[in-house]
Amino acid sequence: MKKEAGNVFGFDHNGIFVVSALGITWVTLGVYLLYLRSRLRGLIRRLG
Repeated sequence: MKKEAGNVFGFDHNGIFVVSALGITWVTLGVYLLYLRSRLRGLIRRLG
């Protein structure tokens, strides 16, 4: 039984798309949160 390259992890092409979309979403959220944290630290430094 030979599996196709797209089914190595039990995903079809749609599953690979969903996993990559979720990964991109989490990376984007993480970068945005780091940006917000640096902005808040700068604001606190200016106020304090």
